Amino acid sequence: MLDHLTIMQEFAQIRRGEHAAWTGDRINNGECFLRQIRRDMPEEATAIAYDIECNLDAYSEETGLPHRTLEVAQRYLYGMWA
Repeated sequence: MLDHLTIMQEFAQIRRGEHAAWTGDRINNGECFLRQIRRDMPEEATAIAYDIECNLDAYSEETGLPHRTLEVAQRYLYGMWA
């Protein structure tokens, strides 16, 4: 089982352009990261998305990402834009 907060903190690093392995377009890289999780681990991606939905404020506080960015991430993890 993945640590949902760790995954979203890594996503936040990618979105801020701070992740060494993901250089270039930070928004596209973030989307690619989430699509990759959705493709490789669909059940886990759904669990992460649901966790974000239930704990949006906590995720925003822990990752430093605004609610809107987390809501978009949630859609990718649910497979709505995959």
